[in-house]
Order: sequence, then C-alpha cells, then structure tokens
Amino acid sequence: MAMETDMSDKMLTGLVAGLLSDTSVIVNIGANQGVTEGMRASVIRQRRVVDPQTREQLGTAREVLVRLRVESVEPKFCVARTTLSIRRKQGPLDELSSLTRVRQRVTLDPVASAREGEEVRVEVGDLVELVWPPETGSVGGGRVVRGGRRV
Repeated sequence: MAMETDMSDKMLTGLVAGLLSDTSVIVNIGANQGVTEGMRASVIRQRRVVDPQTREQLGTAREVLVRLRVESVEPKFCVARTTLSIRRKQGPLDELSSLTRVRQRVTLDPVASAREGEEVRVEVGDLVELVWPPETGSVGGGRVVRGGRRV
C-alpha cells in the first residue's frame, strides 16, 4: 500500500510498523512525509464486505480501533501514544462510582482477550490516518476575540 498525502484534507496515511510499548504504536511514516509532533492519529481496520448471496463485492467497512497522538518523529517513522480517555470506575454502589483517566493499551498478540476498555489488538500493516490538530481559535466552532470570548 502506498502512503498518501492529501494536503487539502490535511491528512497523511501510513501503516502500523510495530509497537514500542503497550501504549505506543510505531508508524512507518515520519518527518520526510510531513508528520509533526502533536498530530492526531487513528488505527483503522478495513474489511471487504461481500454479499453472501451474490458474492458481489459491496465495498469496504472501516473500524477505528484506537486513537493516538504523535509524540516523537524521526525522518522515516513516528511513535504515537494512545490518548487518555475518561471512564467511570464502578464502586460497590452507583453513588460511589468515580471518573478516572485511563490510557488504552494495544497489543499485537492474536489471542489477547478483548475485554472492553482494556486492550485493543492491532496488526502490523493496519492503516493509520494522521491529521493535524485544528487551528488555534477554531475549537468549539467559534472565533476567539479579544478577551478570550467566543463568538
């Protein structure tokens, strides 16, 4: 699969090259292809959809496996770490539950248990889409004006 650069959408695509740790994914594109620290990334699994009756190929279904943020960039590869998410930690009673920040773990192990929220199995060769963060002032859909107020 060839790596693509689509500057109109500010997106780069690469492939999972391996894991550095259980929270860090190595991607096979780097500074030479325009990757910068802070870019957001998603590991995507693509599956061909075939009609079970006619065997006609209907297209490709895409599933986001895990979301990442680029933390280090080399000329030919980058390392992206799983993002923090907020999860409800259940206590003995609903009133005692609390929120906690967790970092999703990734594995290459084909027999890893896939208990929700614990580990996500990625494969070498899975598609990775990288995008630049939104421009300053564009978060929330409004312009930031003097005094920090959004309009």
